[in-house]
Amino acid sequence: MNADPHSICPAVKDGSSPAAIAPQLAADYLSVSKQTIYRLITAGSIRAFKIGRSTRIPVADLDALIGGTS
Repeated sequence: MNADPHSICPAVKDGSSPAAIAPQLAADYLSVSKQTIYRLITAGSIRAFKIGRSTRIPVADLDALIGGTS
C-alpha cells in the first residue's frame, strides 16, 4: 500500500522513524504527486515547516491524514 518512512528515508539507518520528511518523500509515502503535497499544505490538511531553504513535513501529519485522525 503506502511506502514505509523507514525505507524511503535513506538518512535513517538505525531503523527509527524520521520525525519529518521532504515533500518528494511525502509524495512517495502517500502515492501522490509532489504538487498534491503542496496543495495539501496550502489547504491546511498537513503542516510543513522550513529548515533553511528545505521544506519538511511531519510524518505524524501524513499518518493522521491516512488514518483520518487529526
